[in-house]
Formats: sequence, structure tokens, C-alpha cells
Amino acid sequence: MPTVFNVGAGDVATLIADIKTANTNGQASNTINLSPGVYNLTVINNYWYGPDGLPPISSTLTIHGHGATIARASNAPDFRLFYVSGGLELAAGSLTMD
Repeated sequence: MPTVFNVGAGDVATLIADIKTANTNGQASNTINLSPGVYNLTVINNYWYGPDGLPPISSTLTIHGHGATIARASNAPDFRLFYVSGGLELAAGSLTMD
């Protein structure tokens, strides 16, 4: 049975923590349910093949947006939102979003 995480509106810190947990909890799949709202990313989280706003995806993860927006804040440095691992340095990841 997949682990399900629920994230409050705009709670970037919990979104980051839940992605990290999904990567390390050993479950076959994980689901993150976002609450409607805007998740403004303001800093670079890591540098896997370039700057990324969220932790790398190295698990099977589904994110249900429920109308939410994940965005780079206008005053933030340039970075992409996600890096999904191809399995070279990290375990291979899979990301499904709706």
C-alpha cells in the first residue's frame, strides 16, 4: 500500500520533507496530495545536473495537485522545479502529476 502525504496550502517545507521521505521510506509507491494554493519556491534545493527547486525524485511518486501551483518565486534565482533521477547516481525515479 502506498504512503500518502497531505500538504497544506503553500507549505513548501512540508512538500520538501515529504519528497525526501518518499525517496527513503522503501515503499513501492508514494502519493503527495497538495492542497489548493501556490507553492512558491524561493531557493535552490540541490544541483543534480543543474539547479533544482525541490529534492530529486528517486522513488515512484505521484503528486495530485488539486488545483495547486508549484512555481519559482519572481525574486528567486533561476532553477527548474524537479529533477527525476535516471538511476545513475541516485535510484531511478518516476514522477506522475495531475
